[in-house]
Amino acid sequence: FAVPRLRELLAREPDIDVDFRYVTNQNSLVSLAHDGCDLAGMHVPQGEVLKRAIAASKGWLTPGIHRVIGFVTREVGLMVARGNPLGTTAIERLLEPKVRFVNRDPDSGTRQLFEHLLAQHQLDGTRINGYEQIEHTHAAVAAYVASGMADAAFGVEAAARQFDLDFVRLLTEDYFFVCRKDILEMDAVKRVLKVMRSEEFYAAISQVPGYRVKDAGVIKTI
Repeated sequence: FAVPRLRELLAREPDIDVDFRYVTNQNSLVSLAHDGCDLAGMHVPQGEVLKRAIAASKGWLTPGIHRVIGFVTREVGLMVARGNPLGTTAIERLLEPKVRFVNRDPDSGTRQLFEHLLAQHQLDGTRINGYEQIEHTHAAVAAYVASGMADAAFGVEAAARQFDLDFVRLLTEDYFFVCRKDILEMDAVKRVLKVMRSEEFYAAISQVPGYRVKDAGVIKTI
């Protein structure tokens, strides 16, 4: 939900043509390694799940070559019907047979995060009613719950609020970009960073539920 806001602001800039593709953390880094992109978006959880999420990415990053560009944080958790009628307040409650779940697709970063959470809590996802039922976006699983076809989904707060659902926060993610440090001298990249650091970007993100600007446009080492 934050990336489209950035894209809208970049669309106002003359002579900047930006192509966006949505892929997993891993595929984002693979694309960067093979010169398929300039900025590779990543989202990793804060807290205990961080080590699991980072492990698969470390091999693609080299401290002397790559840099991190700060962007936003976002709240991730369970989307449930207004009033949470089944009392689904923790991930363990998803194993109750009466709770119908709708999952994200296996190739999504959010699905991978969900699997990390299940592993952390030593839960068998195949016991979840609806574990094999998948949709491909945060908005799609939220709409599925809003339509009454499921009781719970896992995703970002912004999607839950968009469909007037209740939201049970489970963790906060850092969303940032990784790039090769040599592109930071490109004029186009400098202009992208300027937009990230602008008051307009801060204002746009402040309107998205569950999102906060965090070091947007700030360059960091791996």
